Amino acid sequence: MSPLSPLNGNIKKNIAELEDLSERYFLEAEEMIRGEIRKAGDVALNLILIAASLKGSSSFESRMTIDIFREAVSRRVGEYIQKEVKISPYPDVAFCIALEPELKLKLSDDTFFEKEGLRFRVKWREVLPSIKSKKRKFTDFYIEKGFVYLDEREAIELYLDRLSEKARELVESYSKLDIKHHRIEGLAQALTKLSDTKTERIVGLQGKQAPLKEEHFPPCIKLCISGMGSGARNYAITVLLTAFLSYARIAPSSNTKDARISDFIDDIAVVRNEIIPIIETAAERCSPPLFEDQPMERQNVYYHLGFGLTSNPTLEDAQKSSWYFVPNCDKIRREAPSLCRPEKLCRDVKNPLTYYIRKRFQEGGKNAP
Repeated sequence: MSPLSPLNGNIKKNIAELEDLSERYFLEAEEMIRGEIRKAGDVALNLILIAASLKGSSSFESRMTIDIFREAVSRRVGEYIQKEVKISPYPDVAFCIALEPELKLKLSDDTFFEKEGLRFRVKWREVLPSIKSKKRKFTDFYIEKGFVYLDEREAIELYLDRLSEKARELVESYSKLDIKHHRIEGLAQALTKLSDTKTERIVGLQGKQAPLKEEHFPPCIKLCISGMGSGARNYAITVLLTAFLSYARIAPSSNTKDARISDFIDDIAVVRNEIIPIIETAAERCSPPLFEDQPMERQNVYYHLGFGLTSNPTLEDAQKSSWYFVPNCDKIRREAPSLCRPEKLCRDVKNPLTYYIRKRFQEGGKNAP
């Protein structure tokens, strides 16, 4: 078993030992659920998985538990690398060994990839679990002659994917058992309480109109704002940026196909003073400047906002055309691949608007403006 993995896979043994466990393990699990501690021992983490199983393997509590589990293991990996791997005379070899047996990692044998920082490799089949769980795509990786080349961060993410999947399987196995234990039931209630709190925060934040915060914008939107070349500027400004800014500012939680801006605001000034100036600035930064080169694109911006072809919209014009929703990440990659420069959070979302909402939630919390 890996020195980093908290999972032993012995379901019957774990259940049989519940009655004899010290109270401190249950208290540690409770503190982990409440967020009072960020790392926990193997026993406490397994107790949380068992508790989640009482809510069902597909429940929000179970999905949330896997996130707690993943974060705890991630911290464990980071500490192990600093304390054990970095001081090893052969740190890359020690790193490969640390991730066994979950990930059969080897040293890179290609100087080109090594120069790119991709010091490790795995057989392509090693990434299949991450592909099947839709956490990764083959296009996320460098693949050569049947091997996927990775840097340290990517290798750790694959390792965490594998352990998270094993944790899910354990929760599913536990859920098939008739587990009756008052402390486990108490942990399950704590998970439900946490899930209710998180749901309230997410729903409340998603549905709340608020001034735009550029620091929470995803990488593709920041690229749009910085200005684009002639090949991608129309899509970047008229389609992607226009849709993103309008929904992020006016209706972050709307998923109604026939939505119109006038359903959410009663003053066109929100569009004119908060959204259009950002679009104008981004268009000016393009090479050549978009609206100078193609003046008709100004009207197309309003068309995509649902006001029809106009240069001076009013709220009464809403729904003269469709209010275009923010395109998904897959479509952005197809239509304008130069816009897609994903960072870590991008891997967990499928739409730039979701990225923005999660950023607001993570950094702003319940009282985010």
